[in-house]
Amino acid sequence: MAVNILYISYDGLTDALGQSQILAYQKQISSELFKVTIISFEKLSVYKKDKDSVFNQCNLAGIVWIPLIYTKKPPILSTIKDLYNGWITIKNILTTNSFDIIHCRGYIPALLGQRASIKFKVPFIFDMRGWWPDEKLESGSWSSLLFRPVYHYFKKKEDSFFKDSIVTVSLTDSGKKEINKLGYKNVKQIPTCTDLTLFRRNDDKTILDNKMSIGFPSDSKVLIYSGALGGNYPIEEIFLFLNAFLRKSINHYCLILSKETLPENLQLPEKTVIKSVNYTEVNKYLSIGDYGLIYYKKAFSNIGRCPTKLGEYWACGLQVLCPSKIGDLDNLFTKYPNAGFSIRNWNEAEINDVLEIAINSNKNSDELKHAAFDYFDLKKGVEFYKNLYMGISKVNKKKSQEY
Repeated sequence: MAVNILYISYDGLTDALGQSQILAYQKQISSELFKVTIISFEKLSVYKKDKDSVFNQCNLAGIVWIPLIYTKKPPILSTIKDLYNGWITIKNILTTNSFDIIHCRGYIPALLGQRASIKFKVPFIFDMRGWWPDEKLESGSWSSLLFRPVYHYFKKKEDSFFKDSIVTVSLTDSGKKEINKLGYKNVKQIPTCTDLTLFRRNDDKTILDNKMSIGFPSDSKVLIYSGALGGNYPIEEIFLFLNAFLRKSINHYCLILSKETLPENLQLPEKTVIKSVNYTEVNKYLSIGDYGLIYYKKAFSNIGRCPTKLGEYWACGLQVLCPSKIGDLDNLFTKYPNAGFSIRNWNEAEINDVLEIAINSNKNSDELKHAAFDYFDLKKGVEFYKNLYMGISKVNKKKSQEY
């Protein structure tokens, strides 16, 4: 008999993140053994554009997709509205259908999953995806007095999620150890995996063509930053690193892949291009790079971070540079020598010292590709969740038989 899974996500399946970190997994999990229903909250603009494609993918995989519309404004009240709509939907589904597991991706879904678990006696997984309340506070998003009660509410709920969930999933071993220190032992760890069929280094001719398309010389060395700008990703600190790299050689260039726009008072460093690209195009531009930058400002929540871009960078042949004490990255750079370099103090002197080491190190694209497959391969993530679902299902069936 199949294991019936209700998957709840506050990220939309039409978002790039939803496609890479939810749909990519669940398409491979959905089968005769696992029947998957996904409730997601979709941003209206991308939902209208990409809903047909996502519906087709779900139908082909045998996934039931129930999209709800995400609302952003006004703050707090919009989230309460989303929670209300989510609860009505979940209650109707669980009243008329039988599920074995409720899988909650993040804190907002866990509010819904925990309530449903109590009412309908279905175990829930708290797939925390990092220390979200702390990320919001530390980024400045929740810095106003209005959000202080919200922060304390979610920190209190966080503790109850650890307590009530049948399993808590942490992206990092550092995060897992922190939860263990709080007294909770039923914690498992899996990194944010990467679909390595989409990310691989292009051939030399394609790389040269792509360099020329954005105005970079064929023999240039390129540093790439892929990701958000602002908040937990302070632009000035990122530009400090880009400028240090550019000063190392007249042959150095920088590429920023981001959907953000720069504030008017900030100017791009010289020999730097910023592009907004679709998820399917990221590989094309990563492949022209030699080094990949990961940056988060120093904060407690970094213990739970496992940057998706790390696997993408490695798969495309980029050595990685980043601050120290981000998730498990320091340990990974020890495990895979010359794959990455961390910087203890984010200042010009130490950035220059580490850049010198990285530039003079032995870069091997095959070894970087091996590191990506060894640690971030999506197949490992798929097997992890299959085993997790099956294990929970067997425990539940055993308990039912005892009664």
